[in-house]
Amino acid sequence: MADWFARLAREAGLPLNQYGSSGEAFTIGSPTDLNVTANFIPEQPYLRFSCSDPERQGLIDSLVAQAVERVQRGDYGGTVWHSASCAAPDYQIGAPFSMGSFLERLSNQTRIVGWRRLGADILLEFAEELPPDWDEKNALFAPKAVVHIHVAIPAPCPGHFSSHIAHAAVETAVAICTFALGRAVSLPPSAFPTRPERVPDLDPRHLDQSVLTRAQAHST
Repeated sequence: MADWFARLAREAGLPLNQYGSSGEAFTIGSPTDLNVTANFIPEQPYLRFSCSDPERQGLIDSLVAQAVERVQRGDYGGTVWHSASCAAPDYQIGAPFSMGSFLERLSNQTRIVGWRRLGADILLEFAEELPPDWDEKNALFAPKAVVHIHVAIPAPCPGHFSSHIAHAAVETAVAICTFALGRAVSLPPSAFPTRPERVPDLDPRHLDQSVLTRAQAHST
């Protein structure tokens, strides 16, 4: 409901573009300027919204009522994208030398380049970073793999709800990428709302059936 309120407030022209949260409340807007605090309460609608400007509290209450109505009828408000990037680094022979790790990497590594999907709402953009002296015929190990993960989330705006879903989806996607590439893939520290300039590229791919789905046994 806090995200629906944030969207409706912005549509009403309120300058509430920042977003924060703690264990007890959500804060929408700048702490040093106009802001609204949503504190958790035990009864419906489970949040109480208080404006830093008492003269605007009436408008805030009206927007809260609209947000409650949208939530109650199951209106998610549209689709927002969150993105994160992860990588499977080049293999480095460490000390002491591990033959098991060496052979495992050699036998399991798989190269993937291009777009894939996981289910309906996760797009994977696989790429490789080739060193300047890369020689595919003589290379023992696959080059560094980079995966850009894009998650389409039904939500009224980027906020707590979409962020919670995105982080869970990214963790699952990274684990699957590790199996698909046959190499450990680092978990990104966070998933952020996708840059606006990328969204027009992602929207057409969301339901594009030509984007293949990762499947078992190295099939696509």
